Amino acid sequence: MSVRIRLKRVGKKDRATYRIIAIDKREKRDGKALDTIGFYDPTLNPNKVQFDQKKLDRWVSHGAIISDSVRQIIKA
Repeated sequence: MSVRIRLKRVGKKDRATYRIIAIDKREKRDGKALDTIGFYDPTLNPNKVQFDQKKLDRWVSHGAIISDSVRQIIKA
């Protein structure tokens, strides 16, 4: 099983927020997540990002690949 760390869209129609999740790469964008690592709210100023570094490190050590969008979010 190949795992990716990517965003899952949640929230209302014009007020989207995202969860940072670990998910099988074959699942659709809003499919069942293996683990929730954190969240990202782009509607606030400044953007709100909160995630569990230990969970992220654990998934990466097990071979999970971080998506480009999540990589940019956690660097900011």
